[in-house]
Amino acid sequence: MDKATFYLFMFGVYKDLNPENQKYFYQPMFLMTIGFLIERNYINWLTNRGGLTYNKLQKVIELDLRRKSIIENWGIQPPRYNPNLYQENYYG
Repeated sequence: MDKATFYLFMFGVYKDLNPENQKYFYQPMFLMTIGFLIERNYINWLTNRGGLTYNKLQKVIELDLRRKSIIENWGIQPPRYNPNLYQENYYG
């Protein structure tokens, strides 16, 4: 019976009509909706990243790191980026 009441509550079928008890229905629903929207945005970002795939994003980060090492004159430089090594992954 408790499970049935829980699912009826979660699907919005059962609500207590007392105003002081309604916050126990609307507050969790509102927070879950906001959480689902945030989660959906994070999932979209992880799969898209503004048009970048994971491999392309990794190369952009490597190029930024190399640029920073050149500007700050690090003792050990990261390896040079060679597009021929990654041609099969990035160029159709």
